[in-house]
Amino acid sequence: MKKNLILFIATLLLLTSCQKDIVFPDESGSGTGTKPNSEVFTLSGTRWNLTASTTSIDYGGTIFEADLFALFAKCAIDDIHIFNANGTATDDQGIDKCDPTGPQTVTNGTWKLSSDKKVLTLATTVPNAAGITTLDADVLQMDATTLKVKYITYANGPKATTITTYKRAK
Repeated sequence: MKKNLILFIATLLLLTSCQKDIVFPDESGSGTGTKPNSEVFTLSGTRWNLTASTTSIDYGGTIFEADLFALFAKCAIDDIHIFNANGTATDDQGIDKCDPTGPQTVTNGTWKLSSDKKVLTLATTVPNAAGITTLDADVLQMDATTLKVKYITYANGPKATTITTYKRAK
């Protein structure tokens, strides 16, 4: 029963937000992982595969944990997220296309890394199911092999803290 409730709340969070542009990083923006080193690594022109995404939903003081990655369709697991050098963001459907008739790649937003490399801002021209068009994510780890970010969203009240991890794609 508890597992079904968690799945329901996670699905509700993903699908039912009526507020836009309400995503905020932690006030400190400090992150807890490997600190980016601008001399060694740059995000510009890199390609990434999603490897994990978990969320903690605070529902009236009760915390529900959910594995969002487990909810992704199999065809979406090999998608590649590209941070183009010109500041645009492109999604590539990968080998296993979810929509065989759709384009292989779609540039549907922009990205910007703060000057201190602690906050990654993503803006999309296509709102997600929760209506979010802009996302500010704290960078927890960013190096040649791993990109890990944390962001907070609110969907009809409950606070959700999500941590998403990507691995560098070839």
